[in-house]
Amino acid sequence: PPDSDIGWRTEFRPMEVQLTDFENAAFSIFIVLVSRVILAFNLNLYTPMSLVEENMKTAHERNAVVEGKFFFRNNIFQKAGKRPESFICSEGHVHHPNFSFYIGHDPTEEPNETDLYTIDEIINGKPLSVGDEKYGFAFPGLLPLVEGYMDSMDLSPGFKSRMNKYFALICGRASGQLWTSAKWMRHYIMEHPDYHHDSIISDRIQYDLINACRDLELRPGSPAGRKMFGEDLANYLNARGPDCCGAVSNDIDCLAILRSKSEAEAVSLRGDSYTPSWADRAIRRIVEK
Repeated sequence: PPDSDIGWRTEFRPMEVQLTDFENAAFSIFIVLVSRVILAFNLNLYTPMSLVEENMKTAHERNAVVEGKFFFRNNIFQKAGKRPESFICSEGHVHHPNFSFYIGHDPTEEPNETDLYTIDEIINGKPLSVGDEKYGFAFPGLLPLVEGYMDSMDLSPGFKSRMNKYFALICGRASGQLWTSAKWMRHYIMEHPDYHHDSIISDRIQYDLINACRDLELRPGSPAGRKMFGEDLANYLNARGPDCCGAVSNDIDCLAILRSKSEAEAVSLRGDSYTPSWADRAIRRIVEK
């Protein structure tokens, strides 16, 4: 606003609600951690608005998560493309991120401010290849950055294990190995005996689809669940019993770290390197109910 010193404010656009609590918790936690990574590593994700509009058009196309390409910034690090060696939280503690990858630039390509990337490359990283050899990542990917950030914290094995389950879902959806809700629903309708490939979704098909969505929450080990979650995650969710995908009170419990006594885990999700945001306060209200 004019005559204000608050500066620019940014926000993550809200995502569509997923079919299960596990998916909603995974995406919510991932977004929280991405925001921490942006602040901790001082990332520069600025993209011209004209290209953002192009990305929005691409996102509306069918199966864009796998087949579409989106404009994204090549060099997201502020200092000459070098990954950060450390960062300091507001408590004055120095954290050293543990990156398990090399970040470089393909010498055969001219460096541009932005380029076209698949969702897989944006989330999981774009390999750096020279000839037939791979040397790490030309673009690090948001998920490897989050993992490097998490590895810099002294987190408990149980907390890391739970986070890895959520990360596995994010990774699989971005790579196309796991079906999205939209793809699963399209497939369900196309295979329904009452569908005549005329774009008419009858009351019966709608009723059956709603029941199938409910079954996905209750029986993640079903064939549909294995397409949505993969074998390992489906087995993990199935082993959790009748409440397999978890009530919000169970699946959101990782966000209870916001009020945890463990300083490292509190920093990782709460983000002590900046003033608690509205999202943090909203999450606290959810957790404390």
